[in-house]
Amino acid sequence: MDLLEELKARDERIEKLERALLLVLSLNVGNHLDKSAKNCFSHVPSSAVEQMETLIAECGNTENAIEDLLTITEKRFRLELDILKQ
Repeated sequence: MDLLEELKARDERIEKLERALLLVLSLNVGNHLDKSAKNCFSHVPSSAVEQMETLIAECGNTENAIEDLLTITEKRFRLELDILKQ
C-alpha cells in the first residue's frame, strides 16, 4: 500500500469515528440537559453541549446539523489530501 492509499484509509477511519462521535453527542444532548445520575455522558463539558445546541438551533434540527458537520469535515479532509498529492 503506497502512501496515498494509506492516507485515504486513515481519512476514512477518521471520518467514520467523527460521524459516530457526532451521532453520540447529538443523540445525548437531552441526557446532558437533565443532569441525570444515570447519564453516562456527564463527563462531557457543558460547553460542548452548548455548542451542539447552538449548532442544532442554527441548522433547524439534529439531522441537518450532523449533515453540515460531515460535509465540512469531508471538505477539510479532501483539501488536505489534495495538498498531499501535490
